Amino acid sequence: MERASQITLFLLLIIHSGVAQNATTSGTDEFPVGVILDLESLGGKMARTSILMALEDFYTVHRNYSPKVVLHIRGSKSNSVEVASAALDLLENYNVQAVIGPQTSSQAAFVSDLGNKSQKYDIAIGDITISENRMSYVDFTLPYTESGVAMVVPAKSSRTNNTWIFVEPLSRDLWLGSIILFFYTWVVLWLLEFLGNNTNIPGEVPRKLGIMTFFSLFGDKDRVERLLSRIVLIVWVFFFLVLSASYTANLATMLTIRQLNPTITDIHELRKSGDYVGCIRGSYVERILEQLNFDGSKIKTYNTYDGFYSALSKGSKNGGIAAFIHEVPYIRLFLARNCKGYTMVPFYKAAGFGYAFPKGSPLVGDISKAILSVIGGDTINQIEKKWIGIGYQNNCNNAGRAPDPEKLTPDGFTGLFILSGAISTSSLLIAVAIYFYEKKNSTTETQPDQKGDQAEGNERGNEAGEEMQNIGLQPSGHRRNASAVSWGFRRSFGTRVAPVSSSSRF
Repeated sequence: MERASQITLFLLLIIHSGVAQNATTSGTDEFPVGVILDLESLGGKMARTSILMALEDFYTVHRNYSPKVVLHIRGSKSNSVEVASAALDLLENYNVQAVIGPQTSSQAAFVSDLGNKSQKYDIAIGDITISENRMSYVDFTLPYTESGVAMVVPAKSSRTNNTWIFVEPLSRDLWLGSIILFFYTWVVLWLLEFLGNNTNIPGEVPRKLGIMTFFSLFGDKDRVERLLSRIVLIVWVFFFLVLSASYTANLATMLTIRQLNPTITDIHELRKSGDYVGCIRGSYVERILEQLNFDGSKIKTYNTYDGFYSALSKGSKNGGIAAFIHEVPYIRLFLARNCKGYTMVPFYKAAGFGYAFPKGSPLVGDISKAILSVIGGDTINQIEKKWIGIGYQNNCNNAGRAPDPEKLTPDGFTGLFILSGAISTSSLLIAVAIYFYEKKNSTTETQPDQKGDQAEGNERGNEAGEEMQNIGLQPSGHRRNASAVSWGFRRSFGTRVAPVSSSSRF
């Protein structure tokens, strides 16, 4: 909470011009501000030092700014009665125009109610939670912080030990698409080599299928001689390399990333378990827990962050707590410094922190506009960097649960799928066209050659028959021998060597 006081004062200085108008009308050059802190605690001492440094820095930059803020610092001793006493003293004896610094919501509400009844204050500034019952007594500005109540719970590392994790980098659709493309490429390659009559792939069909499978995975330019086959293989290998590189990177992320999962994910499960929970003493969160039917004996209250940090480390079964419940701005501060091993689980929406004014105060609208100008731009980020400390965020890379690595989907590989499929289909169509074109030409050229061979064989057979007749052979023998000789001639001269098909090259 001590950090919230720093933010509060800085916002006060930014919006101070609106409040100061009330003081300048009375002709004074001073703007008295009351500060109530627990000066005996480390947080109170740090808040006091931070407030003084903020004022010094502000007036270093704005030397001629008027009116001047005059601080009146009082100690609260972490007691609401002491806070009320200090507030009365500041209101009656120093006529302060604002009171800042109450370190719990109950203290801030007490001061707000006190000032409302005395009608001696213009604004109450602090980490005052906007609530329905408080709006019956005071008017609030717009909230200047994010809203909500959450619980801090231990986080466990969930590095996956799944046996089938090697299939998780790719989505089901991408696995299916890759397998279909693989088999399609495999079939296209086999058809290309078959239609091309490639003699580099000997053996029966099963052997050829096996070699084509090897081609479709790795490619082998010494075996694949056909140009169309090489084109298909080049595109497939490129697709395979891109897919395998993406798969390897995603798998490595899944195996090495440290994912933090909360041990408790639901406030009702926490209540049913009977474990101890913690909250800041005097905070309205304690009332929220009672409304959620938590057993009062299971609620432990703490004054400092160190107290509940130690209790969280012990755990509920060892005398500590299972979860610490607080408002989101404070939890983010805690996680910024103690992010290792803890995470935040939101469960309750709240209106956030605001500044309180007496009922009907004309300053509410002006201050709300000033707050919007601060939180609506980069100013609030600069305030957080300076006063909360950006170093905490830099030292903590996992202030919550690490997001799960996303599976690769076909969306990122659509272009490669289309390219590979189009190239394979085009190559197959070209190969089929070449095959049928050459087959048609081969049939046309073979028919005249066969007729010429048959006539030549008959002529030679007749000549041989005449020679045999001259040497006195029987006609029947002549017919048989003539047929034999004719068959022999046809065997010797009837078979012609077909030209090598050009499809084997394309």
